Amino acid sequence: MTTKLNYIAAFYIGSNRTFPYYQKAFKEDPLCFVRKHVEFSDYAENIERFSFVFNDDIEEELKKEIIDITRGKNIELLFRPNSGYSYGAWNDVVKRNLNNFDYFFLIEDDYMPNFTNFSLPFIQRMKDNVAYVCSLMVEISNEIDKMIPVDAGKFKHPSISNGMLSAAASRKVLEKYNSLFRLQDGVTREIGYWNQTYYLKNFTDMGFEVVDTTDEFCSPFLNTASGEVKIYGNPEHPPLLFPIRI
Repeated sequence: MTTKLNYIAAFYIGSNRTFPYYQKAFKEDPLCFVRKHVEFSDYAENIERFSFVFNDDIEEELKKEIIDITRGKNIELLFRPNSGYSYGAWNDVVKRNLNNFDYFFLIEDDYMPNFTNFSLPFIQRMKDNVAYVCSLMVEISNEIDKMIPVDAGKFKHPSISNGMLSAAASRKVLEKYNSLFRLQDGVTREIGYWNQTYYLKNFTDMGFEVVDTTDEFCSPFLNTASGEVKIYGNPEHPPLLFPIRI
């Protein structure tokens, strides 16, 4: 039986993308990340559809260029106001495509898969009680992070959010809560942090697990302020995903 996978990449092409590490690259080519994901779509394995979702209002010339470089490819384009960061973008596309796929691979634009068949280790970690397989999972509570409300308890959430979401678990969550991800609207830094921490809370509250791939693979994280990369997980094994360095 063929597994149906939807690869959803969330892009932000806006004036607020001011991380020092990427300023020069975006000034030279605002679509540099888009081009890399388009290139990957040409040779990736086991992916039935690519969905590129763009946050923020995009200049018409750039929008036309995005349409041009994806024309004739297996890429669905969606444009939306920037609310909820990548988590809001993923949420919209998953709900739109929920009944057409078995899994959704959610990735931010500044990361790339390292292998053509990168999705297999994520799928292998999917069990009936697992809703999400991410690149790095952490356990958090108000004792660890003072931004977490006292009554939130201790729970697991993705720290490096890129990962695979179960459609079956998503349908159960949507039926119970009438919503998928738990999100706040807006684009402040605090809202971005809150959404990263809580976006899967509906799933974990239903008893679903969040796991990661660090038992076997490493997960590099790029500090875009300093340009330094920190390695999580098993450094002796290659990463499934890597941050784009340009």
